[in-house]
Amino acid sequence: MGALRRQAIASAMIPLLFWLVRVTDAEAGPGAGVRDEQHYCADIAASVETLRLERRRHELARLETEVTSRLQALETRQNELRVIVDRLDSFERNASEALVGLYARMKPEAAAAQLSELDDDVAAALLLQLKGKVSSAILNEISVARGAALVKKISDLRKSSAARQP
Repeated sequence: MGALRRQAIASAMIPLLFWLVRVTDAEAGPGAGVRDEQHYCADIAASVETLRLERRRHELARLETEVTSRLQALETRQNELRVIVDRLDSFERNASEALVGLYARMKPEAAAAQLSELDDDVAAALLLQLKGKVSSAILNEISVARGAALVKKISDLRKSSAARQP
């Protein structure tokens, strides 16, 4: 009997609820439901836009952090490479000075035999760094063709270095 009573009460309340909705809408005036819907949609749109902007801010912050860390890594690597290049330059200067000193102390015949076997660039650079008297003595001992090629290389090197200077 309790279930029948609940069903009867529910059946009697449905028309009452419809009457209350009609009265509330009538009191609110014409178009009140539309205004509420518009406010609801506007509020939802604003919330969605806020969430979208917040998501973008987080993404930009993440990307900024990533770019910053990559830049730091690149700067670290650049500094490491700069140290390596400085060491190599120092080694090259010391080796070059030692090598020039070695060829300067050699007999011209022995130095000519050694330079004949070297690459044109290396041989020309060595002859360029030696004193003129030593270079001419070595060139005097080298074959004419090899000597001419080295002198041409030295000339080209001087022309290119003169062209680079303002």
